[in-house]
Amino acid sequence: MKKLYVFSALICALFTGYTSTAQLVVNSTDITAVALAQSLVGDGVTVVSATLVCPDGASGIFSNGNTTNLGIQDGILLTTGSAQGAIGPNDVGSFSVNNFGAGDADLNSLIAPFTTNDACYLEITFVPAGELIVFNYVFGSEEYNEYVCSNFNDIFAFFVNGPGYNNENIALIPGTTRPVTINNVNNGSPGQFANEGNCDEVNFQFSDFFVDNFGGTTIQYDGFTVSLSANLLVVPEQEYTIKLAIADVTDGLFDSGVFIEAESFISVDVTCDAGELFFEQFSTNELEFCLSDVPQGVTINNTSAGENDNYVYLVTDENLNILEILQNNMLNMETWTPGTYLIWGFSYGGNAVGLQIGENAADIVATICQSLSNNLTVVINQCECPVDGGEISTQSPTTAFCKSDGEDDIFVIDLEGAVGENMTYLVTWADGEIFMISENNTFNLEGIPGNGICIFWHLSWNGEISGLEVGQNAFELEGDCFDLSNPIEVQEWFANGG
Repeated sequence: MKKLYVFSALICALFTGYTSTAQLVVNSTDITAVALAQSLVGDGVTVVSATLVCPDGASGIFSNGNTTNLGIQDGILLTTGSAQGAIGPNDVGSFSVNNFGAGDADLNSLIAPFTTNDACYLEITFVPAGELIVFNYVFGSEEYNEYVCSNFNDIFAFFVNGPGYNNENIALIPGTTRPVTINNVNNGSPGQFANEGNCDEVNFQFSDFFVDNFGGTTIQYDGFTVSLSANLLVVPEQEYTIKLAIADVTDGLFDSGVFIEAESFISVDVTCDAGELFFEQFSTNELEFCLSDVPQGVTINNTSAGENDNYVYLVTDENLNILEILQNNMLNMETWTPGTYLIWGFSYGGNAVGLQIGENAADIVATICQSLSNNLTVVINQCECPVDGGEISTQSPTTAFCKSDGEDDIFVIDLEGAVGENMTYLVTWADGEIFMISENNTFNLEGIPGNGICIFWHLSWNGEISGLEVGQNAFELEGDCFDLSNPIEVQEWFANGG
């Protein structure tokens, strides 16, 4: 069971209404459902009714968020404990107000066999004018980071009912169908009190959406998400109900809260159009650079005519595997390695499942609409080749080898100045055909078939190389970066003339 630590400063925070101007401001007194709903909705949404089921002091209206690291200026706040308790600094590692309130059946259905307590929800019935509802939110909790993957995993959800929806949760991680939870959005590792089997590696892939607030000066919660967007495809002029709900799980300790941005609950029509991409500084759609000459930044432009869509730039390999997702049009290639890169514009409406690094751009599916632009190409070559085949020499005779006479014909190579990740010696015929490969510098030519001139080389290379096989030609080697030494010719013949 979680331990609850009580601090006198904690009690003071609950009952004072005064906060510094450099902190979050929360009003949790005489808050009504209608006031919360009207604060939340913006253009294109008509509120029909609103219901608030929440313990006293657990909900509120906040402002002054731009002086914090929350990512939202103002809006409404629903918590499992005290709305005032969200005000920073993060000076209590286990801030808790147990309201001894009831749980919620809808939230229970998401976490069975566990159950909820201290539920707080705002239910709004509304009519949209457009085909898409969007709003922005941040989820924070004192459960971070200790209780990631534990049984004490506070939960929230946005349940939707109406044409096409039956209690569907739309609080999802961008680009996925996974709900936003402490187990799914965290710092990338299980907490101190994690339970084996509650998480797998997928639970730790979304830390880019997490803010670790340990020691933060403006928000009390130990951690919270970045500002996320919820999307809902709707039929214009039809009635829908959304239930914004949050609750403690298993016990009633350690507060959590969901901040929803004021006037961000809007209804719009969406048109997707990725347009045509082009490089601003170049007249071609294909660029090629040596690794040492890659420019610091290249600007991409597009002719998109989309309306109310989301727009990102994708960097993929030649098989469309996503390597980077860019929110702006500045291409930074300084960390890129040699290879071929494709750049695309992607316009989408709603939630785009599969829009993640490591996924394939051809498999992205958006809930409303989507559009993929033409591609730009960037090829980066190694160019500078920091290898050297070296200089080879020998003290062995080069014209007096008599093969097949039963005596060893030892030939020793001395090597100087070779540089490379990989090295070997080659022996070829005069036309370049390889008949011997060895990492040893000492060779015995006795019994080697053939007659005439053979040539010794030393080879250095980095990365991949092809054609390095007996029977292949040394003059036709291919690779990222390689170098052959000077050759040494050796005359040989068979005993008794053949």
